[in-house]
Amino acid sequence: MSFTTVAFFVFLLAGIVVYYVLPKNVQWIWLLILSYIYYFTFSIKASLFMVFATVTIYFGGIWLQNIQNTGDRYLKDNKETLSREDKKAYKESLRRKKRWVLFLILLLDFGMLAVVKYSNFAIENINSVLGLIGKEPIGLLGMGLPLGISFFTFQSVSYAIDVYQGKYECEKNIFKMGLFVSFFPQLLQGPIGRYDRLGKQLYSGHSFNLKNVEYGLQRIGWGLFKKVVIADRAAVLVLNVFNNYEAYSGFHYIMAVLMYSVDLYMDFSGGIDIVIGAAQMFGIKMDENFRQPYFSKSIGEFWRRWHISLSIWLRDYIYIPLGGSRCSKLKNHWNIYVTFLVSGLWHGANWTFLFWGILHGLFQSVEKLLGLQKSEAK
Repeated sequence: MSFTTVAFFVFLLAGIVVYYVLPKNVQWIWLLILSYIYYFTFSIKASLFMVFATVTIYFGGIWLQNIQNTGDRYLKDNKETLSREDKKAYKESLRRKKRWVLFLILLLDFGMLAVVKYSNFAIENINSVLGLIGKEPIGLLGMGLPLGISFFTFQSVSYAIDVYQGKYECEKNIFKMGLFVSFFPQLLQGPIGRYDRLGKQLYSGHSFNLKNVEYGLQRIGWGLFKKVVIADRAAVLVLNVFNNYEAYSGFHYIMAVLMYSVDLYMDFSGGIDIVIGAAQMFGIKMDENFRQPYFSKSIGEFWRRWHISLSIWLRDYIYIPLGGSRCSKLKNHWNIYVTFLVSGLWHGANWTFLFWGILHGLFQSVEKLLGLQKSEAK
């Protein structure tokens, strides 16, 4: 059910009407039902992966919370008898237990993503090597890529890491956790939500507010204009030139590349506008994901303006844990390369995306060496 189809807007309208008729304390249940119905229109079987991610982080979060609560009670009950060294050793043992639990959560969630998204890519490369030595190729997995799996996996993992770090307590209702993972407007292309900003909005319930509906409709209309009027028209030129490049000259190549940039931005940001507008009509405010990225003055600034939720996710959960910029210059540059390598892999299972990630890491590294980047998160 594409965002640009009549079926989607009929679905959205019906969902909003029922949402505001229901009592506030059960509105979140209706959102959960809507979200799974929406995903079922693409694939009921693929929704099992979303259920798996939900179950993994739900029980993993409770496990992490129980370890922390048990430790806090023990330290409180024995604060008079334990020496400073004993307390330090006990806290370290708690951290080790929690690290193992977090490792298991990440292994399960990222393992699921790796199997469905990267297995065939790995097999194809193995087959290339086998072909060179005259061996029979390995059969590819007959598994389609579930829609939105990269988005809901990253969103789920952020929750688990935040609970591990004690940023907030775990969610004790598995169905509420299911809504956080599956909220339908953002399911297919983001933005990647954070539990502390999105969760309360999803569960609290909202009264009807005409301004929210008006703003949502305006944002949806702007998104449709960007996608249907601008992006789709630009795509005609791009596809004609890219698919028949022998028939065109250098000027057409330049125009096609420029129009591809327009097509890519207008299609993606237009979709995000529709997402934000649809959520706003339910009284839910989503994070902005674009901020005029083509007006950036550097690659670093571009990534603070483009796909902002992904950039912040990579910064908070990859770059900073690796050491960020609070390390030697050589290590800092390594952290940048690893972060953008992960970004490349996230975008697609293909060598071109890996090289794309390496190039962006190189650009960022060169900018830092030349002093062209502004201050960054540590």
